[in-house]
Amino acid sequence: MQTLYTMNLERHAQIHPRVLLHQFDGAIDAGNAANLATEQLLTTLPGKAVATFNIDALIDYRSRRPTISYDHGKFLEATHPSLVLELLRDDNGEEFLFLHGDEPDYRWDELSNAIIHLARSLGVTTAMGMAGIPMPVPHTRPTQVYEHGQHVPDDPNHPKTFGYMEFPAAYGNYLELRLGQAGFDSRGVSASVPHYLLRDDFPQSASALLRAIAKSINLALPVGDLEANSITNLNAIETEVANRPEVAALVQALEKQYDKSLDSVLSPPPDLSLQNADLNDTDLDTLTAQLEAFLESNNSGNGPNNSGNATNQEPNHDQPEA
Repeated sequence: MQTLYTMNLERHAQIHPRVLLHQFDGAIDAGNAANLATEQLLTTLPGKAVATFNIDALIDYRSRRPTISYDHGKFLEATHPSLVLELLRDDNGEEFLFLHGDEPDYRWDELSNAIIHLARSLGVTTAMGMAGIPMPVPHTRPTQVYEHGQHVPDDPNHPKTFGYMEFPAAYGNYLELRLGQAGFDSRGVSASVPHYLLRDDFPQSASALLRAIAKSINLALPVGDLEANSITNLNAIETEVANRPEVAALVQALEKQYDKSLDSVLSPPPDLSLQNADLNDTDLDTLTAQLEAFLESNNSGNGPNNSGNATNQEPNHDQPEA
């Protein structure tokens, strides 16, 4: 039996993380929201590896092949998928664990048991995952963040969550469930991403994820780079849309639907789930196809696809407001 992980900590190292964040690449992540949030954390916060997981035991290389470099008649090196548990320090110096890397293909239960054991032995009490989800919302409106979990209080000021559903699980969903069943305060946050931008970087939603996590579990997380990139990205989208009146009209239809959900200033945030979309008889599939085709046709080095990378600038440690 292959060992699933190797500890990288010194034998007598003393660490005291109360929080485990987790994010896995490979499942749905609209707007690359969780990936951008991950890049932001890894490029701005100091950290070190606590454990590395055995990718040979977890990944089907036929679905995610290693990248190999070749130069002048010879192969140089291969870059493999990875799954790493790191210890990071937030901007106030608090330690927390961050599990990130490729979503496993195999041994979900074994891996979950290993993560539960590691979290429990290191003193973790709270765990949280994150993702971007495509929704019929316009890019011109604030990002809605949906928090879920077995111990999340019902807050009327939070967006309404979806009702009962069944769907193929991502490993992050599965781990959130297993951690909750094991007694941890296990939660997740999902940020809305305009469905016509689901394949493009949307740093606005990545920033919203980190702000929601910081508020929910009291961490000081940097969002400055993402905020700056959000402005650049939205300006690029607006420039493109302004040159196409028919596309602008479709965005306005989404704006009307969004605003209609806000009955008054004092009402709770809107329910923007797909089943409640009402675009005045505008066909949602047609809307999506037209907007995606437009944005893809205008994709260039200066377009919205390329403006949201959290590593484009020097790290900015602006934090969410308390």
